[in-house]
Amino acid sequence: SLTLAYSYYADVFHGYAEDANEWVRQGLEAGERAVELDETDYFSHFVLGRVLALSGQGDRAISELERALALNPSYARGYLGLGTAQSWYGRAADAIPNLNMAMRLSPNDPVLWGMLMNRASCFNNLEDYEDAEHDARRAINMRPRHFGGQTLLAVALVGQDRMDEAQEAVAELRRVSPDFTLSKYRHIRPYVHSEYRQRSIDALRKAGLPDE
Repeated sequence: SLTLAYSYYADVFHGYAEDANEWVRQGLEAGERAVELDETDYFSHFVLGRVLALSGQGDRAISELERALALNPSYARGYLGLGTAQSWYGRAADAIPNLNMAMRLSPNDPVLWGMLMNRASCFNNLEDYEDAEHDARRAINMRPRHFGGQTLLAVALVGQDRMDEAQEAVAELRRVSPDFTLSKYRHIRPYVHSEYRQRSIDALRKAGLPDE
């Protein structure tokens, strides 16, 4: 059950699922079973929390991820998962210390770029655009072809009224992801806090990202 739940989560999170809603549903069933089989297993709570976050159940997701960390306080990916869920569901200020802890526990983590992107997103949402720019640029250096870094950088630059550079970031985004538009951005993580999402959409539009 646990392996199955994680597989469903990973495929949906990375955009590989043919039917994301169905895979999330099956991932939730498998995750719930895994937790029922062993309430003391931190990884079961972690996986269930991640799937819950993808399902739009923010409060439950955060609760499960907090439970995972109570069982294993040294699990770096647990802090990443918790910080990610908090950032998606309107708690950017709460997310940053957890993302900091993830990086402190695993400074050479293979997904350090993801930790940085999540923290950059939090900084943007808190209007701390200089720190957001710093994290976005570090993430881009690690994963230059991932759309996330350039979108975060563009938002941070618009926030600093550096429009020429923001437009350059969007141009680079369109170079590596030619089909990326505001319409596509809206469909990524549709459950993300509406104020956070709209702020990014407005900034990306100002920087020249087309609607279609």
